[in-house]
Amino acid sequence: MSRGSVGSGRSVFTRHYLGTPHTLHYGNALDAIRAKKHVLCEKPVTTNAAELRSLLAAAKEHGVFFMEALWTRFQPLTLEVKKLAESGVLGAPLALQADLSENFGIDSR
Repeated sequence: MSRGSVGSGRSVFTRHYLGTPHTLHYGNALDAIRAKKHVLCEKPVTTNAAELRSLLAAAKEHGVFFMEALWTRFQPLTLEVKKLAESGVLGAPLALQADLSENFGIDSR
């Protein structure tokens, strides 16, 4: 578990990134939320839907941010594709196929 810190001269934990084993996510996240810490939790965020609903309710109750660590959501390319799709310039989508890989030129070596 890593913790972000801010402050002048002393560590003040304000957010938590949970990268612990999946079965520990619920308890770790709930502890952090109850301590009024923002939480970014690695996938899968919980092992069942009931635990997820509980964490969402706890985050709302304690006024903190809680999110599954979905790294693709914030990539510039993902944001541009979303903007393009929402603009309607291409018309209504008929199908979507995503490939998040890269051509690393392995064949040319």
